[in-house]
Amino acid sequence: MKRLLLFEDFKQSKITEDDIIKCIKTGGKIFTNIVRDYPDNNPDLPVSPISVSDDIVTVDIDGQNYEVKLKDIIRVENINESKKISVLDPNFRDLIPPTMDIITSNGKFSLKLSDVQMTFPKLWFTYHHSTPEISGNVLSDGEPDFLGFDFNFQKQDDKFEINVENTYGDAMMFEFKLTPPNVVQVGHYNGVNSKFDPNYAFAYSEKSISDLIDFFNRFTIGLQLTREDFNFLDSRRDSYKFERVDSRRINSFNGFNLRGLL
Repeated sequence: MKRLLLFEDFKQSKITEDDIIKCIKTGGKIFTNIVRDYPDNNPDLPVSPISVSDDIVTVDIDGQNYEVKLKDIIRVENINESKKISVLDPNFRDLIPPTMDIITSNGKFSLKLSDVQMTFPKLWFTYHHSTPEISGNVLSDGEPDFLGFDFNFQKQDDKFEINVENTYGDAMMFEFKLTPPNVVQVGHYNGVNSKFDPNYAFAYSEKSISDLIDFFNRFTIGLQLTREDFNFLDSRRDSYKFERVDSRRINSFNGFNLRGLL
């Protein structure tokens, strides 16, 4: 006989600090009844844990840090191996975030996934919006129509690295390299308070940053990235200071083995 599932059926029996540490390492989420000093908390919406100590979990909500008592956490949702997928899988497109929300000097905009191409060792996908269709004036905001992500996979020693280039229209906004398990090196920064264009702000919403992290962590190359690794994408002026590093590009595909992505 089937029965209606109750709230208690979804609450984990005992959540420990080790559970939270694992959740942070996998880029997972937690669901909680109470967030200290944050009355708008919704128990049905996930939040990103950053650290845990003495039964207190620090979480990130819209770029701000709050505290959650371990006993108030309903459940932990990790990105486990069963949710990972090879970039060679035909269903790979299903894991790409369907929308990207950006914040610029001209306002907030939501772009929809439009094109995906996978020609390994490269992957790229683009998002599109048409602001003149909303305003009726092609010169109303000066926003480009396209947002693009280019991924270049390369084998370095015994692991894969990913060089990511993020463009908005014709402008390079960010370039960064992902190295397992949790190294993010920024080679080009054109975000909030950028030296390239300090009068123009560009950033991603917290939801889109979270979606990107989830997407990166699903690659079967051992990435375990967390929210604090991507402060350079958010809209806070004091969250990130750019320090140039060498962003190694792919010079040769000799020895590249696609089986390593399976």
